[in-house]
Amino acid sequence: AGASTRDPVIVHTALGKHTERFIFPDEADGLNGLTPGYSNAFGKVKVSTKDRIRLTGQCLNQFHLRVIFRYVNMISMPTTKMVAQIRAPSRESNPEALELYLINLSFEDKVKHILKDLDGFEKPKLTITTKDPNQLPYHTKIIPDVKPALTRSIQKKLAKMCEMGRVRILDKVGKQHWLSPAFVKEKKGRVDADGDPLIRMLCDCVVVNGVTQLEAWWTEFVCKIEDFKAEFSHTDKYFAVIDLMDAFEMMLVELDSQKYLCFVIRVDGKIVVFQAIVCIQGLALSAYFFPIWWARLCWAAFGFAYLQWWAAYVDDNIVKGPTRERTEGRVEIFRAFCKATDVGISPKTPGDVKTEVTGAGIVISEHGLRADDTVEEALRMRLDVKVRGIKQARNLRGVIESARTAFLFDVGQQHKFAELMQPMHKAIAKADKESKFPTQEWIEKV
Repeated sequence: AGASTRDPVIVHTALGKHTERFIFPDEADGLNGLTPGYSNAFGKVKVSTKDRIRLTGQCLNQFHLRVIFRYVNMISMPTTKMVAQIRAPSRESNPEALELYLINLSFEDKVKHILKDLDGFEKPKLTITTKDPNQLPYHTKIIPDVKPALTRSIQKKLAKMCEMGRVRILDKVGKQHWLSPAFVKEKKGRVDADGDPLIRMLCDCVVVNGVTQLEAWWTEFVCKIEDFKAEFSHTDKYFAVIDLMDAFEMMLVELDSQKYLCFVIRVDGKIVVFQAIVCIQGLALSAYFFPIWWARLCWAAFGFAYLQWWAAYVDDNIVKGPTRERTEGRVEIFRAFCKATDVGISPKTPGDVKTEVTGAGIVISEHGLRADDTVEEALRMRLDVKVRGIKQARNLRGVIESARTAFLFDVGQQHKFAELMQPMHKAIAKADKESKFPTQEWIEKV
């Protein structure tokens, strides 16, 4: 299975000693027929014809063997050593072989192996283009003013963003720069170590979103709840939730595209213009580009294998596995991958392995999938509201359609959720058939 593409690992075994080592199925061919000078999956093994080698093996599970070498009565030169070339699996290897190899490495060696596989790979960068190539740059005439009480907070926020390489302050604004307003929102009741209010920076990308081009194939990667659900199988018994931190801001924007992401704000009476170097919240393309960015990063390191190890819904990742030990091993692989690629992990999700977890509004367990109780309760509350106008009717229609697609599970896995939805489906179908949405007659029928 792609043995020729894998890097050799040299193992030296001294005289009179024995060693234990995991090997993989594609390396096991011919081991029982090992004879002096025999060339097999280990590479050429050089031993004297007078040496006696005893080889024993036992199958631990369906995809690996533990082979114990014992070297007995090696009577040739006292310094004789046996050199075995064991090739380390890579992303082209069998997924089970790659997983086993990584699990048995230390955390530091996992990181080194992943970095080696990623050698030469460059993370994708977002390229922004306008629908009309002759589109004139947008310059807002709205310059939001920061409250005096938040002056120190915004100054520290911008300084930190610059230090992290997420924005740069522009001293001069050129004709090519697009200029949009930025706002500051205070996080009520929360302060930093200096007692200054914590704030959230909000960038108004409405104009940019309206004129930028979306590649048609990007929509294929848009996170859909039905695709997320399909990534779990009956063999998955244990799970761990790991969320990424500041997911969008990990993605760099191409240098020539950064001109679209300039923002202006007034701080302490002075106009400040900063330019985003990374994708930001509010930029519509960020949400489309992130699933592509994340999938390509995972693929570059592991190939198809990662699809068996975790499922992703935007920045929520659910590590899955058939046993607790295998799942814990996959969690460590995930953490090593994030370490190697400088991807931050949210401290809110420790990655503890459990038999039941909640992600993307879905409860995931060995018994199957079902809607989260809080989601179901929220839906019940929305449906209890008496519809009194067209706007509420549209909201109701959206809620029902969302529930119909997002929580389309088997009846046995829904805890009577399917029975709750059935009369609504029938009412919508009947109203659609007999009257035109969203007339008052349609509202009354529903």
